[in-house]
Amino acid sequence: MNRTELLRRVAAGACLRTARNPWGAALDAAVLHADAAAGETRFIPAWQIRRLLDAGLLRRQPGDTGGDMDYVLTDAGRSMAGGVSARPSQTRARLRQAPEKLREREPPGRTDYGARSQSALPSYSFAFQPIVDARQRKVVSYEALVRGRHGEPASHVLGAVCAASLHRFDDESRAAAMTMAASMKLQGHLHLNCVPRSRMAFEGAMGRSAALASGLGFRAGQVVLEVKGSEILDHPLEFAKTVAALQHMGFKLAISDFPARPAGGRLLDRLRPDIVKLDRNAVHGIDGNESLQRFAGNVVQVCARLGADVVAECVETMEEYRWLRAAGVGLFQGHLFARPAFEQLPAASLP
Repeated sequence: MNRTELLRRVAAGACLRTARNPWGAALDAAVLHADAAAGETRFIPAWQIRRLLDAGLLRRQPGDTGGDMDYVLTDAGRSMAGGVSARPSQTRARLRQAPEKLREREPPGRTDYGARSQSALPSYSFAFQPIVDARQRKVVSYEALVRGRHGEPASHVLGAVCAASLHRFDDESRAAAMTMAASMKLQGHLHLNCVPRSRMAFEGAMGRSAALASGLGFRAGQVVLEVKGSEILDHPLEFAKTVAALQHMGFKLAISDFPARPAGGRLLDRLRPDIVKLDRNAVHGIDGNESLQRFAGNVVQVCARLGADVVAECVETMEEYRWLRAAGVGLFQGHLFARPAFEQLPAASLP
């Protein structure tokens, strides 16, 4: 939802109120109650609320229940909602405000979205690629894949995100992907890639995502967080401590891109993920590669013992599919079934 539409909805009587995480703690984000009778709600991410506050278009005031804060329009916000921009002198005055003045609008003890940066995040959107269950012969999940605003590849977007903004981008893009998937009425699981960080920061970020998922109507266990094993191999014990917390929040955990050496097997034992993904390096040409076959066979055995599902991704040929299916893999993702579709939930064809 763009800024003008949000302001117009508030001007028309919609209630914009503090969002809360599953434990009742207030977040910087907000929930727009557009039609209480119809139960229509929209999650408004923290970055958008911050920008509206900093621009002087919204202000906070105590709500009428439970100590919540409502976000209401300022005079400038009402002018913009009516299609009339604030006077240039007002705009310049707001832009000249010192950072200390802007920080006065933020509640004490706030938890920020990762490392903040003065550089703007790049424009982005998503493509969605299905994951199919060969046993049930149907689509059971979709993975959200970052794309440029006009469908450019992920590298085009991620290359424009500076290191200081990576975690903020990770959090905000995850919120955007869930919002888009909910608007398309996704019924299966939604896979979201995420970047691990320190335990407290990661659990805090996922708490905010859990609140959003609940507000958007996702069921417990419907959202799957995908983490690369290579990014947590140096501190698996620390990350293992967060897995139970993530599952308690209602997420499932998927591990991809883990090494074929024994360390990969130990990683799975420690983390006990819900899903293990065999990536392109483990799948491409597997029908004629004995080393890859041994690795995939071991993964299938370990996952059977752990009760985890195995997804073979980047499957492109019938030969790869047949070998993996015979080895006991039941879930598949790749061009053989469907290519990612920009801002759509595509159907899939099964062999």
